[in-house]
Amino acid sequence: MLSFSLLLSLLCLTPTAAPISVPGTMQQAPVYQLVGSVTGQAGKPLAGATVALANNRNSSVITNSVGQFLLPSPDATPALRFSFAGYYDTTAVMPATGTLVVEMRPVARYKKQLKKQVKSAKKAWEKA
Repeated sequence: MLSFSLLLSLLCLTPTAAPISVPGTMQQAPVYQLVGSVTGQAGKPLAGATVALANNRNSSVITNSVGQFLLPSPDATPALRFSFAGYYDTTAVMPATGTLVVEMRPVARYKKQLKKQVKSAKKAWEKA
């Protein structure tokens, strides 16, 4: 019982202090909002395309239903990587002003290649 009351008194007496700020350590880097759109052939928007910072794959977003994206970035003009199933991956640099519009090129005979991969994967699965 004595240890419980001692612990309780220590918890109650613990001082609350404001965070200590050391010059140069608490400053936040500015965050830029990168805006753009991703299209396929004939300018059709690609919904669900992945947009990522080229140097940081952990920072990525998916385009909305009209192919637009909004990506926070520590840099104002970073290189961006775009990917979508059935299209070649594309890299582009964000312009200093305005929005970025990226047109992705489709992979030739993608459906045929996909069917071939599914068929070989199915064979490998049945063997194992």
